[in-house]
Amino acid sequence: MTSLCIGFGFFGGIFAPALYVGAAGGALFSKLLILLGFSVSLPAMALAGTAAVGAVAIGAPVATTLIILEFTGSYEFAVAAMIAVQVSTFMSHRLYGDSLFDMALNDRGIKIGLGRQHVQMDDLPLTKILSNEAMTFPENTSIKEVSRKMTKNRATEAVIISNENKYKGKISIYDIIKSNINEKEQIVSLIDNSHLVLNYKISLVKSIEEASSFVGEFIPVKNFENNDYIGSINESDLFQAYLKLQSQVLNVEKDTKNWKKFK
Repeated sequence: MTSLCIGFGFFGGIFAPALYVGAAGGALFSKLLILLGFSVSLPAMALAGTAAVGAVAIGAPVATTLIILEFTGSYEFAVAAMIAVQVSTFMSHRLYGDSLFDMALNDRGIKIGLGRQHVQMDDLPLTKILSNEAMTFPENTSIKEVSRKMTKNRATEAVIISNENKYKGKISIYDIIKSNINEKEQIVSLIDNSHLVLNYKISLVKSIEEASSFVGEFIPVKNFENNDYIGSINESDLFQAYLKLQSQVLNVEKDTKNWKKFK
């Protein structure tokens, strides 16, 4: 019933059912060994099965061994439980993960095994760290005007948008210098669409992955659904956000604030 309830998405505990399944499985296995002529202890096998399944379910091998020791008060049973726990934990870790709770979080897209810092990075939307320092020009602006303003502001790249704030593309000062087009022509004729553009919905960790091989002044960010221009982000924004989250994780896990005060 527990398997059916959890499988259908209902709420329910797994610790007590795991102990029951482990005890039943261990007792059944010992019965089979006895029928085959082996001399085994049914209580020891039942407790070993209880510990093996319970440790895998909650991801706490040491605590499960201590629970068996407290239940029985027997070091012999505790040793049998310890061996079963080590084998089951090793096999489940190699095949699935640390516990059923980790698997449930992974199914929801939360990679808890990668650590607190990765979880926070995956939870931080890109729109929270946009700097919007990129120069923007309407698509009907002349090449001469764009060149003049970019030279004045010492910018090497700029974003071209429509009058409705739709993203058109990105141009660089080098494209303007190399072009032989009349300076009175509109800047839209020099747009380069082979550059990296990020979706505003992605997280910090995804943006770092996509920008790992990026070279340039900034990365445009837009809405991929309606092509609206959202803003821009540069490499320093990503680095600063990463370092800020790293500092927060250290403050939480190691209490570095109070440690610095103590020093």
